[in-house]
Amino acid sequence: MSAEGGPKQLGLDASFAAEGFELLAEEALCSLCTDYLDDAVETDCPARHVYCSPCLQKVLDHRQTCPDCRGAVTKMEPAHFRVRSMIERVRWKCLNFKNGCQFIGTKKELEKHLDVCEETESICPFEGCGEKGGRAHIVEHRKGCPFQTVPCDHCTEMVSFQAMEKHLSVCPKLPVPCPRECGRKPPRGEVAFHLETECEEE
Repeated sequence: MSAEGGPKQLGLDASFAAEGFELLAEEALCSLCTDYLDDAVETDCPARHVYCSPCLQKVLDHRQTCPDCRGAVTKMEPAHFRVRSMIERVRWKCLNFKNGCQFIGTKKELEKHLDVCEETESICPFEGCGEKGGRAHIVEHRKGCPFQTVPCDHCTEMVSFQAMEKHLSVCPKLPVPCPRECGRKPPRGEVAFHLETECEEE
């Protein structure tokens, strides 16, 4: 478990352990929150059990015994450096490995990878669209998404692809033929002005 603003809690469990790290992964998980041992600390119980700092702090706050051996707990200390080193050495598969991602790395490397993993589920950002899929799929989808907004060629309004035809039917800046067929094409919103001041046809 990670404190706010600290390392990300990813919901890791032994099923995400890379090949050859399955047993070590079991030792790298907090038995209280069942997630990765970020900020690993140990109790002063006889067995020196290890937990993540926020979980053990709750035990101390409630003056409880060690959750594993029921021994007395009066304080917590940073886990031995060898324990921390072992935890940090464990290598994990990407959370999206079932979707085909081949990444394998440490917890810190995994956090960075997830920011760019092409298999991370994303949703199209355009309002009205609900398309979901891997990051790479959404990148391609956005190029032709009918809900993508683009500026009208005649005015400054941003309009979605699928609504462009309807917009052009009322766009005040779209040039339209003079109703008196004088040959000019004033903007739709200025037709009345054109008829009163410019049109030479009766």
